[in-house]
Amino acid sequence: MTTYVAALKKYPELMRELDGVTIMGGAVEYHGNVTEFAEWNFWVDPTAVTEVFGTAGAVAVERPEDAVRSIATAAGAPVPTLVPLNVTETITISDVEIESWRDAGMNPELLRVLRRSLKFYFEFHQGVGVGYKAQVHDLFAAMVAVGAVTGEVEKMRLVGVDKRTFADEPGRRGQVVADSAGAEANVVLAADRSAALVEFERVFPR
Repeated sequence: MTTYVAALKKYPELMRELDGVTIMGGAVEYHGNVTEFAEWNFWVDPTAVTEVFGTAGAVAVERPEDAVRSIATAAGAPVPTLVPLNVTETITISDVEIESWRDAGMNPELLRVLRRSLKFYFEFHQGVGVGYKAQVHDLFAAMVAVGAVTGEVEKMRLVGVDKRTFADEPGRRGQVVADSAGAEANVVLAADRSAALVEFERVFPR
């Protein structure tokens, strides 16, 4: 989001030429993973969230000086596809899957690297009660970005929570919510984990 905002400000004409923009982050009507409301990527740069999506209509009415308009909309950039935490958390890889891929003839050295790379996440998720598996947020968002995997998508208008609000309520820093005053987004609300695993298996070298 930070990079996207910087590009929108410096090269708005180039942003209009993009075929699409896919954003991994946020939690839409779902609990966050940093606070009750906020997902980590949006929590890190809440200003970028408000600059991409704008701030709530109530802010513009009550405190117009605090209102932020979407610079993405102003630039004429493509409506972004948002892949939020509530979906990416459902896309997991387990040690069982890695073993099955080895038995199916996938490159054993790459699978060894994959298992070692995911070991931290296996242990982390086991420690928080999710099970010995890794949530592969980035991988699924990349699949969506290139059109390899789709999901249930709904067009929504979203806003970021304004600075004054999260100054008074720190837990809401980085929160994104539905609001008719916000910018349009194509929000992925559900995904087929099995389809994502099939795509992963398809591209993984043997």
